[in-house]
Parts: sequence; C-alpha cells; structure tokens
Amino acid sequence: MKRVISNARIKEVTATHVSFSYTDRADDYKKKVRNVEGKKFIKLFLEHVLPKRFMKIRNYGFLSSRSKTPMLRKLFEYFELPAYQKPKTILVVELLKLIHNVGVGICRHCGARMIVIESKDRPRTKSRASPLIKVT
Repeated sequence: MKRVISNARIKEVTATHVSFSYTDRADDYKKKVRNVEGKKFIKLFLEHVLPKRFMKIRNYGFLSSRSKTPMLRKLFEYFELPAYQKPKTILVVELLKLIHNVGVGICRHCGARMIVIESKDRPRTKSRASPLIKVT
C-alpha cells in the first residue's frame, strides 16, 4: 500500500503544528517546507486518501496535464502527421446533431422549433459518494 506522505517528508511535529516538505511545481519545482496547524495537516492528508475499492489514475509523460499540448505537437511533427490542434469544447446539443443528427428542440415531424410549455426539476437521488469529513 502506497503512503500519502512519506515519513522523510515530515520535518517537525509539535503539539499544535506540523512541518513537511513538498515540491512546488508552480515555482520551477523548488523544494519547500510548509508549516501548518495540526487540524489543517490532517485535512490536507485526508484529501489524498482514496476510499476502499477506488484506484488512483495518473497520467505521466506526454499525457501529463502540464506538458500535454506541447508534447502532442512534437509527437505529431515527429510522426509527420497534420499539425496538432487542441480539441475544441463542444456542447452536448452540437454533439447530438453531429453524431446522431438529432436537433434538440426541433420537432422531428415538421422541423419547426419546439416551445417549452413546462419544465420539471430532476428528482434528487441519494449520493453514492463517500461522506465529506469536516475538520474545524
């Protein structure tokens, strides 16, 4: 079982605070030490603990979010493919039209635009997510 934080990264523990080292990716991958209150440390720690039966999925290499676009451009160039273009965001309405040729809000019999007469809220279901742990 992999640990959330190794013992070597915990620098100091007092009655009220915990100091630990981390790598700040936003600041050119510099190693830094952070000192937080004990409750805050436990909150940060628990954010990284997965519930039973969950598996952590990470993307490394050219699929990491930080380098995905530049690396894909290089890969496309290397394999002599047409220039890589970042995928554009598409709305569900556009996707349905594109793939299934379904016009949302268009009558399939006469082709006229439908008018909303009544709208109902979606029924709420019980959440299957694990309960949130609130640390105050």
